Amino acid sequence: MEISNVDTRRLRQFLAVLDAGGVREAARRIHVAQPALSRTIAELEDDLGVRLFVRQGRRMHPTDAASIVAADARRLLVELDDLVMRARGLAGGLEGRLRLGSSPSATFHPLVPSLVRALRQERPQVRVELVERSTAALLRALEERELDAAFVRPSGALPPRIEGRVLAQEPLVAVFPEDHPLAHRKRISVAALLDLPLLLPSPGLGSSLSALVDRLAAAEGRPLQVAAHAGHAASLVHLAAAGIGVALVPASLEAMRTEGVRYVRVAARTTLPLILATHADSANPVVSAFVQLARAAARVAPAGPAV
Repeated sequence: MEISNVDTRRLRQFLAVLDAGGVREAARRIHVAQPALSRTIAELEDDLGVRLFVRQGRRMHPTDAASIVAADARRLLVELDDLVMRARGLAGGLEGRLRLGSSPSATFHPLVPSLVRALRQERPQVRVELVERSTAALLRALEERELDAAFVRPSGALPPRIEGRVLAQEPLVAVFPEDHPLAHRKRISVAALLDLPLLLPSPGLGSSLSALVDRLAAAEGRPLQVAAHAGHAASLVHLAAAGIGVALVPASLEAMRTEGVRYVRVAARTTLPLILATHADSANPVVSAFVQLARAAARVAPAGPAV
């Protein structure tokens, strides 16, 4: 006998006869012709090589073998139903996983935690795996399909096959030690910043902040005075608190509430994009669901503060 011969239809009809105590009542309950149901039971007995019922008139009494087969059949059918439901959930993005990355500065933007929370609330069976890396490392991971999506701030064009959606444009702020003479200004010009020792992201991270500062310096025709580099946006703020220089970071890092610093807006139309990047060929329905949430959130998100 081949296992494939014992299909779920036969098992379900066998259980219906067992529960009803006979073919006639079972046929009525499940809306199957009585002769066809009798044939199904006979075929199942042939396939299994064991007698399942002893027939006495209109009654069918289960054998000991029927009780054992029934227990296994019920368990198997429950597991099969669960498998089908899970497969449908995976296909619809209700289950599965989202491997999500974020650049260090993007993590501080309020859209990032709110989107993760929204996905978990809408699809609680989805497992979210979070990693924090530089934008350059995140884009490589997307290309190699090690990640499904990432919040990035790229310095230039995205790699081929990587799609990006701009979710927000964020103002640039200067972070001063609180005892700095310029720390209590509301705004500071780019020209004034270029006179100061600056704290900037480490080279090679693919940061849009570094690219933006380079463009601002080039527009002014002035060189940058770099006091130090750091690989993490939060580290730049802490270096500013230590008095090493003036950090340039996205405005969302004001949420750090770091002691010993003051945040001053850069008085120019300088913004940093927050981009949700995914692979163009992604077949993960969870990614599609997350992108839809992100698009909806971006439409209703308040505009950044004027600069």
